[in-house]
Amino acid sequence: PYEKPPVEEFGIDQNSYVQRVRQMLSGTACVRVHFSAADERLAAILYRRGVTLVHLQRAIWLGCARKYVAWLNAPENADMLITSLNYFSALVNEVAETLVSEDYWKHMQNKVTQLERIWLDQTPAGR
Repeated sequence: PYEKPPVEEFGIDQNSYVQRVRQMLSGTACVRVHFSAADERLAAILYRRGVTLVHLQRAIWLGCARKYVAWLNAPENADMLITSLNYFSALVNEVAETLVSEDYWKHMQNKVTQLERIWLDQTPAGR
């Protein structure tokens, strides 16, 4: 596959990139990643492949939106949280291949927030 230059060209080193990935995964109710050594390795691989943090954030929004929709349609599966960065790896490629406007991604970000709120309101323990 096509390899992009390392993200460091954009002013961020690999360690900072991995830390930012860790932070991005901590802000959503459907994600419970403890950031294992495997997650760190995958983040480093994404860095070396030239996956931007913007593309990764979009993949996370897309994955979370799909997870919330699945849970809202089948609440009996709502205890199956996302527990690994690997969950989003195929979505990184999907995001890179999808040509949509910036407005679409703003909508996706808002949709994830809305779906999360609906799911949390319907979840007994409020997760």
